[in-house]
Amino acid sequence: MYSEIIHTRCGDGIDIKKNQAPVPGGGIGGFKVYSCTCNVTDDDFVDLQFLDKVLSEKQSYADPTFMDDAYLYYVPDIGNRILVNFHPIHFDRTVKGGSYPRRPGNFINQGFMGRFDDLYPYETFGNHSVWDAQERGEAFYYENAPTPLPQRDNLSDEIGNIGLDDIASFVADGRRDVLKSAIAFLVGQYDLPPEERKFLVIRDEDSRHLELWIAAIESAFSPRMASGLSFATRLDKFTNNNKYTVNLNGRYQPTIDLQNPDQKLRYRAMIVGVDGQDRTNNAAVRVLPNSPYVILDGKTKTLSAQVEASNPFYHYVTGFDDGHSYFCREFMQTVDLSSPSSNVIKLFVAYSKLESYGSFPVLKDVVSGLNTLSHYRLIKTPYLENLYEKIKATLSGYLKEDAALAFSVLNWLNKAAAVVGDTAAAESFQRIVCQSFASNVFKSPRSEKTAELVEIVGASSFVQEAAAHLTSEATVQEYQNYMLAYKSDDWVRFSEIFASSLRNMRGVREMLSNSAREVFTNSIKALYGERDGQGALKVADSYYKINPTDTVDTLLSDAGSSSDANYIGFILQLICRISPETVSSDRALSNFRHQLQGYRLDGYFSNVLAFKARQLTRPQEMESFLDNVLSDREFAGMDMSPILSSLDKNLVVSDKAAAKVAAKIQNNNTGRANCVNSAHICALSVIDDKRLAEAVLPLVNSLIAQGFPSVEDAAYADMLMKKLFASKVSEEVFAVIVEASERSRFYADRIVGEAFQYLGSRQEGIIGEVIAAASRMNGGNLFNALVENCAAVKQFDKGMSAIRSTLRTKGEQQYFALVERDAAALRGKNKSGSMFGRFFSHGSSGDSNSSRWGKK
Repeated sequence: MYSEIIHTRCGDGIDIKKNQAPVPGGGIGGFKVYSCTCNVTDDDFVDLQFLDKVLSEKQSYADPTFMDDAYLYYVPDIGNRILVNFHPIHFDRTVKGGSYPRRPGNFINQGFMGRFDDLYPYETFGNHSVWDAQERGEAFYYENAPTPLPQRDNLSDEIGNIGLDDIASFVADGRRDVLKSAIAFLVGQYDLPPEERKFLVIRDEDSRHLELWIAAIESAFSPRMASGLSFATRLDKFTNNNKYTVNLNGRYQPTIDLQNPDQKLRYRAMIVGVDGQDRTNNAAVRVLPNSPYVILDGKTKTLSAQVEASNPFYHYVTGFDDGHSYFCREFMQTVDLSSPSSNVIKLFVAYSKLESYGSFPVLKDVVSGLNTLSHYRLIKTPYLENLYEKIKATLSGYLKEDAALAFSVLNWLNKAAAVVGDTAAAESFQRIVCQSFASNVFKSPRSEKTAELVEIVGASSFVQEAAAHLTSEATVQEYQNYMLAYKSDDWVRFSEIFASSLRNMRGVREMLSNSAREVFTNSIKALYGERDGQGALKVADSYYKINPTDTVDTLLSDAGSSSDANYIGFILQLICRISPETVSSDRALSNFRHQLQGYRLDGYFSNVLAFKARQLTRPQEMESFLDNVLSDREFAGMDMSPILSSLDKNLVVSDKAAAKVAAKIQNNNTGRANCVNSAHICALSVIDDKRLAEAVLPLVNSLIAQGFPSVEDAAYADMLMKKLFASKVSEEVFAVIVEASERSRFYADRIVGEAFQYLGSRQEGIIGEVIAAASRMNGGNLFNALVENCAAVKQFDKGMSAIRSTLRTKGEQQYFALVERDAAALRGKNKSGSMFGRFFSHGSSGDSNSSRWGKK
């Protein structure tokens, strides 16, 4: 809708600054507003001070030689845009009579106010159905009292005096390059704040050329963008009159004061035409330092400034063909941009992606184009409706090709649907999203595309519906066969997505749905079967964060239906891991045991106690915990082996404070648990305890059966050597410990090295005992330790002789002969600097007896 106003010499008129109050003519009349549409004076419909000023101004003309109309288009900060037609009225001295005073110098300023979103202002040039005020004649405005002017629906029913062919011919006549530069200049200026801009002055031989220049520039943009491009086909005294100021609210200020910080500079027109017939204003057009304008010279077809205009956009919008018109009038009109800016470059790239193919473009190009459009508010246009329908028809194919990438297409469609009025689209898009989301998640949970899709859906408006569809029983059953083929990593990732979808559903769920329970238990069983405890922990924790109580119930129900003791133990310890409060106190343990009774799982409570035991690290805590378990009647007859093993794993063999708890672990071990750390600790007190008499050897053998000695702890090894080589240790106990050290190179080296400390002393017979034990074990660790220690003896021959004297049997002598031979070879290689042969296997392939001693 457009509102109208007429300013001319008339009888009666109105004052728009006083709410259209009547202004009597007073006989001879004068220049004033004759009439206007009623809403012109409504609050902020237009900046009335500015409107009153521009309507009262006369533009340059010379009667009768220079009487062309001028067109002035203003874009004030406040209210609607203003398009004015200045029409000078020829004074004919020959006309006589009439009821109005005939005087020279009359003109009519007819203006329209509105948004000008749907037409280019140049389309009104020369259109007498629009500019009809001049058709009524001078007498009309004296002889008729003013009445309100009606609003007009549009201004473009008829074409003015400039068409696309006219512009094309004009530009083709050597003007295209300078036109591109002029457009690029204005685009750059509109990217600046208004007070920092320069304007464009176009100087040419006549009004027709000036109108064509402006039409060509406007045509580089959409009508909506062009509505923000102010111009004047001529503006008298433009060097001064083009400037004005506004206050901080954008309202016109009658007096310019640029020293006032509350005033900001504005230009009435960003394009000012200077007609070759207008001598005064022609003389004012000069290239000056720091000039507020640049000059387009229509005669020389040059621009006074260097402007970068090589972007393909500028070539395209100066072609004036069907493609150019379609891009500007249809495509760019779809976005809500009401002034020129560098956004046109981005939009041209988007247009190229969306429209550059004979068939519809490939997905990546569609996404690129629509991503650009998504940054702007869309306007319902025939182009948008057509684009929407084309993409909507192709959406399913795009989603099958790449759901994650295509989701941005769907998001755009969802927003565009509201603009084009497709009220039924939401349900259709929702169904498409849900199906695509479920298909990708179930079929390829670990793919990068699925990960992208999950992230995109999670941030979209479809998240609730997609989550509900994914977790529904029908969907789970539909994709059951795909889950049967899952590997461990598939289950973990799928469960994370599934659990996240449960969290995304509306409302607080009191219980996991049947489908969620089924998926949950299937995933835990699969991960148990693949021995992926960490994966199972991640999955269980995901569900626990949704509903702790129901997660534990689901796990216990599953365990209660199983006959696999190991699986039940696995489930119970999984619960302890995701719910540490279950074992946080004695009361919590008791409550959990009673809970297990409800599932007939209380017989497996030792698994829970074992988990608790693993949390203890201080010997005093371990001892107290073990005492409580042993003294509790409820635990009588319970298998203690998992608990004892768990406590044992946290013992440090060199920690003297652990002796008491280690003894209790060993005393309560029925042989089902392998408690290697407590075995080491107890060995220190057992091996030389005379009170045990003949029971020492069986006890030591039981400790050896649990892995003693094998734990590599230097401090502990030092303590063991002191005990082992003391005179209190019996020969039998010494022998079995030396034999047991064969399975640990660490202890074999320690024992042999310690024995060789006695070489040359009264106790050197201990070396013979070590060799005797080594010969019985017939292994590599003791043999190599003996070879290295023999090779290190300084007086080798004397030392070897002394050692041979400690041997008791022929078998020991034969065994040591091999040791001595390899030690001599090692000494020889060490003297030659070679490090080869530092580590020997037992025996030698060149010795006929070497096979008796076996291999390492």
